[in-house]
Amino acid sequence: MDRAVDRRASIVSVVTLSNACVGLIGGLALVWPGVSLGRAVGVAAACVFVAFVFDRIDGTLARRLGVDSPFGAQLDSLCDVLSFGLLPALILVVPALHGGSNIDVAARVVVATFYLTATVVRLARFTVAAVDAPGATPMPRLVIDGDRHYHGLPSPAAAMVVAAVVLLEVFGETGALWLVDWLPRIDGHAWVSMIMTAAAAIAMGRPWPYPDPPRTFAGRRGARWLLVPLAVVSAVAGPFAAMSVFALAYLPVGLLRARRVNADDGAERDENPTSQ
Repeated sequence: MDRAVDRRASIVSVVTLSNACVGLIGGLALVWPGVSLGRAVGVAAACVFVAFVFDRIDGTLARRLGVDSPFGAQLDSLCDVLSFGLLPALILVVPALHGGSNIDVAARVVVATFYLTATVVRLARFTVAAVDAPGATPMPRLVIDGDRHYHGLPSPAAAMVVAAVVLLEVFGETGALWLVDWLPRIDGHAWVSMIMTAAAAIAMGRPWPYPDPPRTFAGRRGARWLLVPLAVVSAVAGPFAAMSVFALAYLPVGLLRARRVNADDGAERDENPTSQ
């Protein structure tokens, strides 16, 4: 029986470590000699998305195979630091290394450092809570309107925000089906990438409730209609613009839901003044 459990745990660990390996591949693509900026950023961003898939699979496997353990939580967080912390930070900095000014490089390094720090702190906090370490802040299930929510912006989502805006910065309207002449050019805006990265870092550290996008789109018919404007944006401005618009719309969701929950709690306290 113990050997069967070990085999199941090994399968989950292989999937988790695949997350880290993909992160390493993305980092190598960014520093590989002779690789163009577009190809390097494209491969690295693709690695962020592949790492997200592995991150989802290992958690699902661990629960279904019944091999959740403190070791698995530690291993998962260590791999996430590489794929969702260091790799997105490098993705943000690399465009400035291809012909950017010293000020641009320095500004990106500062923002990337802030982002990486926020990711490490978030992962450390949740790892400690997951293994029930003494003195850890408990992380109860956060359910709003029947849907489970994350405490703060998840690190994989934050990494995909960074990847999306840097892809938009590098590629602009590439891939658009219809080119609209009156639309302004949307590539090359470094300030957008830095602001969005900083916003993602802040959202990771705040106790705001964030819904799970795949579950939201799969479970709610109204949410699926949001795919229509995203498809329109993709057609006229390119898929990277659509990804960035989705990221821009998703980032404030946690703050808005937090205010809604606080307002509902306040109303409940007014109606029931004796409740604690």
